[in-house]
Amino acid sequence: EPLNVTSENRVILGVSDKDILPQLRTQYTDTIQTRLKSLMGRAITVEVHVSPGRARGPGWLNPRYSFDRFVISTSNQMALMACEAVASQPGRTNPLYLYVESGLGKTHLIHSLANDMLERTPALSICYTSFEDLRDQFQQSLASKQTLEFKNLYRRYDVLIIEDIQYLKPAGQTLQEEFFHIFNHYYENSKQIVLSSERPASELTVSSRLMSRLLAGLQVRIEAPDPVLRESIVEKRSAEMGL
Repeated sequence: EPLNVTSENRVILGVSDKDILPQLRTQYTDTIQTRLKSLMGRAITVEVHVSPGRARGPGWLNPRYSFDRFVISTSNQMALMACEAVASQPGRTNPLYLYVESGLGKTHLIHSLANDMLERTPALSICYTSFEDLRDQFQQSLASKQTLEFKNLYRRYDVLIIEDIQYLKPAGQTLQEEFFHIFNHYYENSKQIVLSSERPASELTVSSRLMSRLLAGLQVRIEAPDPVLRESIVEKRSAEMGL
């Protein structure tokens, strides 16, 4: 996007895909800053942020995932209903906490929820990340002394979606504290938070105040599919492929 030079000698560069943020920040920021200093005759600080979602949806979002394509059974019906409710009224149920083993439909539901939100409100900005990516960005911000930029980045969205929150347990006290403040920003401003994990929140080793926040919303488990559901999924996908 076009560069925006603020009165504080900062340049803000917008990108549409969060996946390239770490590479831009670690490999190119210094080069851009050096070049700008040469051109403008003064020190310039470069910030790289994810731009708000476009009408076609952000780069991470899979448009093929929808609630209509989700195959329902007793093992996942509650999770589907919870995601549909959150998509229709963001911020009312906070947080939505999905815990499930890998491969049982969690990603389909989360992308369906985001697609439904954007269909209802195209201007909605959604931050989607894994906890591991958040942790890496936090560590990079500490190393580069840009923790304020990190704080601002994760507070600028309408919806926060973080996958694999189980890694919060061994993340360390400093990151847990920062995560609490990010979480609290969304919680107190009635902005929607969606978390996924392989474990229930009660099994995470976190501070009591963070635990109370995690337990304040709705926890839903997706059970392993029974043979009937597995057969239904194969039949539906086969029909979609014309087989």
